Amino acid sequence: INGTILGDGTVTIYGDKIHMFDCSYSASYPVKVTDIDVSACATLYDLSCYTNEITSLDFTSNAALAKVYANGNSALNSITFAAENAITTLDLNDCGFTTLDLSSCTSLTSVKLNNNPLGSIDVSANTALTTLYANNTGLTTIDLSANTKLKNLYVNENQLTSLNISTLVAGSYTFANDNQLTELITAPE
Repeated sequence: INGTILGDGTVTIYGDKIHMFDCSYSASYPVKVTDIDVSACATLYDLSCYTNEITSLDFTSNAALAKVYANGNSALNSITFAAENAITTLDLNDCGFTTLDLSSCTSLTSVKLNNNPLGSIDVSANTALTTLYANNTGLTTIDLSANTKLKNLYVNENQLTSLNISTLVAGSYTFANDNQLTELITAPE
């Protein structure tokens, strides 16, 4: 679907036959989306709404939703998921989250949270997680003990003093540059 957003920047999507929707900002369409309502799209699987001016996303009616690309919405600071959901991929880089509840996203395999002022993140319920980007998020600690499938960890530019990666998959990649690490705990050989 191509077009120009008119009015207040609100996009409402209706229909059970919509599986993928992309309303990401493009220089070709100079108006940015400020609000998106996908509550009437029970079969929505993939949503791209990056680089807009969205402040909140409500996916409580979207249990089939698996992929969300909302990076670059600098004012986005609230997201709500269905209690049981299919979220596997979540890109929230460069948003405004100070807190984030991912506990209902038990199928999550990849999450990007770079450049959000989080301070902390709880990924203990995300046991399927294989890739975590949390660069420049203000992390002082992170508990990865439940993330035994984690292969790619990016926690650069934080305030971590200790990092326990002993439960990560053998041969995994860990990037923790520009922290204050005094302790790195790895798996015994």
